[in-house]
Amino acid sequence: VLLACITGLAVVAATSEDARTRVALEVVTGGIALYALSLGILEVAERVSGASVETDFERGHTAVSGLWALVGLALLVAGLLRGSTAIRYGGLALFGLSLAKIFLYDLSSLSSLARAFSFILVGGLLLAGGFFLQRLSGRLGPPRHP
Repeated sequence: VLLACITGLAVVAATSEDARTRVALEVVTGGIALYALSLGILEVAERVSGASVETDFERGHTAVSGLWALVGLALLVAGLLRGSTAIRYGGLALFGLSLAKIFLYDLSSLSSLARAFSFILVGGLLLAGGFFLQRLSGRLGPPRHP
């Protein structure tokens, strides 16, 4: 059902003549696709591993946190390379969501080992984002003085 919704929204976005509507539909489509991918990761973590359900669930959530941060990094770099403020801010917002998930959900629900992996994975991706932001910020134009 999610794949049908994603496909339908993508088709409507591609055929939309209004630029604002198209961008809004693309954002919603991307959000639903990320949600579907997150559910897929949790499902794969349950099916692949032979550990307990709780361990598989924790591994899946660690991977979901990493996925969100990885997609945030990709959006940040794409926004920097294209000079798109909206894409760059979308990547930063997704970084913020992955950090919020770690602090609000992972800290209270996951084991200490799964929490450690979540923090290391997302922290490493945040460091990579800072590196790319510093290296590619020259494409943003000269700094403005107030």
